Amino acid sequence: MAVKRKNSTEAKKNVAKKAYVPSYVQEGEKCVVCGDDSTGTHYRAMTCEGCKGFFRRTIQKSNGDEPNYVCKKEKKCEITPQTRNTCQFCRFQKCLAGRMDPSSVLDNEGRNKLNTLIETNRIKKGKFRLSDTEWKMLHQIGRGFKSPDVVKFYMFIEEKDIKVSNNEVQELNRSLIHAFRFIKNIPGIEKIKKEDLVALLETNLIDFMVFRLAELFDTDEVGLHFQNFYLQESDVANDYSYMKDIYCYTEHYGQFVSEDGIVLGCLGAIRLLNVGNVEKELQCAEKVDEVLEDIQNVFLKYLSQEKKATIASLYGRLVDFETIRESQSQLLSKLAMMGSNTKDLLLSTFNSENSKLLTMEVQQYGSSSSSHI
Repeated sequence: MAVKRKNSTEAKKNVAKKAYVPSYVQEGEKCVVCGDDSTGTHYRAMTCEGCKGFFRRTIQKSNGDEPNYVCKKEKKCEITPQTRNTCQFCRFQKCLAGRMDPSSVLDNEGRNKLNTLIETNRIKKGKFRLSDTEWKMLHQIGRGFKSPDVVKFYMFIEEKDIKVSNNEVQELNRSLIHAFRFIKNIPGIEKIKKEDLVALLETNLIDFMVFRLAELFDTDEVGLHFQNFYLQESDVANDYSYMKDIYCYTEHYGQFVSEDGIVLGCLGAIRLLNVGNVEKELQCAEKVDEVLEDIQNVFLKYLSQEKKATIASLYGRLVDFETIRESQSQLLSKLAMMGSNTKDLLLSTFNSENSKLLTMEVQQYGSSSSSHI
């Protein structure tokens, strides 16, 4: 009898990990795209969570244009739960054949309006309160983001030095070590394949660096503290106009600096896990989406409950960074004191089984006390 009860408990735990399935979904009902178990109607068709996420990302990235997918065979690939990630072209065509509706996918403005509406309604109903576990998750992210000597992580660069090739460095500096520890401390990060983390780091590491740069913005004196220079608005208007975009971006996010590091830490994690332009390189984008969605959901609850900031004020400026990154990647790398081989060093550290950083103890959810729990 004891064994039977144990199996029953384990079964309940496994069920709890699955996505929510509405009561209207009949038992055994399958996804019209890949044939996996359906979790409900998504964009006007019965699909699984994986195909729902794939369709949403495709429509959002294409901005109304035909997706730039190419089939390497004869446009007749079989789409199953096991093969659905091998051909994006055939998978998208199967989505359309299954009558998934592109117009049902919200753009950024529509998504912000919906999030705001949901946020308002849930607060009114009193059902949007953070649990103890969620508070611990937020504090884990915040602790990982904060650093007492962050001012030592960034060096101001003169315009004439921007295009000078970065020197190679022999080891990771404090800035990169802190970034690595932050990544290792993101809740759920162990679910993501190491190869996918490498791909995300190669593209998104600089996003995190700039969010942490916002920690150096002095909202009282109105200036940006570097290790070797104090940059003010008057400087940007005169001799250092090339810093204007970065200065304005960090000034905006500098208003969200806090002792617990939760707001900027969550935004940093969200940017690091943004599949964006690297989806094709990922072996399992769905796992990244799963971890990302967990963080986003808890973060939205936090914003709603604590009134620290509005969704629009936090997410509205994220799009600006895409432009900044494209036009000023060399400047951003130099500000963060990243050598020409920094990414290789970081990835090598990530892959090293003997690395002290890789084997270090990471503080888990329940390892520290909080006034909220």
